[in-house]
Amino acid sequence: MTLTTATAGAAPYAFDAAHTTAAFTATHLAIIKVHGSVPFVGGTMDLGPNDLPVSGSATFDMTKIDSGDANRDNSLRTQYLETAQYPTMKFVVRSVSGTPQAFTLTGDLTLHGVTKPVTLKGAVVGTAMFRGKREVGYTAETTIDRRDFGINFGTGITNGPLGAGTDITIDIECGLIAP
Repeated sequence: MTLTTATAGAAPYAFDAAHTTAAFTATHLAIIKVHGSVPFVGGTMDLGPNDLPVSGSATFDMTKIDSGDANRDNSLRTQYLETAQYPTMKFVVRSVSGTPQAFTLTGDLTLHGVTKPVTLKGAVVGTAMFRGKREVGYTAETTIDRRDFGINFGTGITNGPLGAGTDITIDIECGLIAP
């Protein structure tokens, strides 16, 4: 079964903020992967048949990016991501296709003041009743080139693969709660 964007009959769900996060992975000095997280701010998602998302958006707080190293986090926030000017990362769903076990979300990612189309590969992880409400869990992933979003680390070694890698993998884990 393949589903494309259609909001007729879609049910609006709220994100479960305590169970929604974006994680990132980037390569440092071409030898090691650095991992971090970006907390969820807000958003809603409409779900269609088989719990596939059909429309919605999610926003994450770039001012609270956490890579486990205070110095690196400060540099990321001030020098590279310029979070005083660009405090959030937002994804808006434009279309969905696939099955609950393997679907793609195509949409617009806004990061560092730049909006570009991206495709996330996702899956429905499961459903459960929690505190009297139905909750649906999801996982999704995409890889972006940071340069497409104007995130450049100067010139020379710091902007090439020996500084910070250009490919950034973003993993999103989220729970959506029925109204």
